[in-house]
Amino acid sequence: MRYDLHTHTAEYSPCSAIGAVELCRLATVLGIDGIALTEHDLWRPQGELTELRERHPELTIFDGMERSCREGHFLVFLPEGADRDHSLPPANIHDLSPWTHSRGGILIWAHPFRFESPRFPSWLGDVSVDGIEVLSSNMDVRSGELAETAANEYNLAVFTNSDAHDADTLGRYWNQFDADLQSVDQLIETVKIGIRFQNS
Repeated sequence: MRYDLHTHTAEYSPCSAIGAVELCRLATVLGIDGIALTEHDLWRPQGELTELRERHPELTIFDGMERSCREGHFLVFLPEGADRDHSLPPANIHDLSPWTHSRGGILIWAHPFRFESPRFPSWLGDVSVDGIEVLSSNMDVRSGELAETAANEYNLAVFTNSDAHDADTLGRYWNQFDADLQSVDQLIETVKIGIRFQNS
């Protein structure tokens, strides 16, 4: 089963050129079984997620966020019904990690080393992160190699996501899970227990 855990839509991410309905339709055409809508620094309204899921029952749609921090960008996934405090998660990784994990969620370092120094950051050995992107449409060879090395050294799950902002990048990268994931809760549990999966 193919899952892309990093996408953006025009409704909530100004940098995106594709709407959510078209993104979901195209994902199905491309043979993707599930996508995560990870808008920049906001949670998509639950009512809209429900409508999208009803409109595209063939597609698993995960609710997430790409949180911008001083240390980089991080994909945040929380269990269904988790208390989000009706506010943004903390904007630094030292607070974001415990905030996310105390709510039963997971964190994935998005397009690492894209903006940061080409050295492992000092926080990486002190902060719990569940995974790291090693390939996306917004990563070059250098950042991908650094991310692979970091994943091996710190035992992080690796992800290859499209980081799609338009129709051309959707489907470029995805993760293949053996499990048929039908909810964000199942995604979180799969990552937490360390089930290995293949990447595109």
